[in-house]
Amino acid sequence: MNRRARVRGREFAVVLDKDADGGYSAQCVELPAAISQGDTKEEALKNVKEAIELVLEVLTRRAGK
Repeated sequence: MNRRARVRGREFAVVLDKDADGGYSAQCVELPAAISQGDTKEEALKNVKEAIELVLEVLTRRAGK
């Protein structure tokens, strides 16, 4: 199931998948390193937004070096 996540004023595509053992996993299409999970779709989406934020932070630091 595809969703959109808004982070830092930009929208990112997120793929949500129901896990076999319950809960959901989420991965950002544009930033594959941004992966997370949650017990609900909402929690997985919230968690992947945090992961996107962290990946963007690392990329920004690397670009500044």
